[in-house]
Amino acid sequence: MELGKFQKHRSWMISGGIALVVGLWLLSGQFGNDSDDTVLQPAAASTAASGADKTRSSVRTRTQSAEEVRRTIIVNGKTAPARIVELSAETDGRVVRIGAERGANVDRGTVIVRLDERDRSARLAEAQATVKQREVEFQARDQLKT
Repeated sequence: MELGKFQKHRSWMISGGIALVVGLWLLSGQFGNDSDDTVLQPAAASTAASGADKTRSSVRTRTQSAEEVRRTIIVNGKTAPARIVELSAETDGRVVRIGAERGANVDRGTVIVRLDERDRSARLAEAQATVKQREVEFQARDQLKT
């Protein structure tokens, strides 16, 4: 039972242990003796006491000034549409007017193509006559069966 609790909280215990070790390591530098200062003082004292100039290191300097930098990125490539829509009419007919060119962006509800309506009314009358004829034929077949 006790082993199950340890396994359940194992990751928390490991991370807490690591945090404790890191914290103790950081605090150990705060309370130690100042050995770095004692090491530097004798070296500084001996240099001042000798009074002799030792060989100095040469240093190069350069004056800098701010400049405006123009950042430009030139990219070559091809663009492609996010989606391609293929339009088709539900009925056949002659195109009277085209409201948008091929490849143009259109808004919802925009008329893209207008078809001739005169031909539609003639085809509607023909379709209605065909429906009536099929109904008469169906009734005749139904009477023959009975």
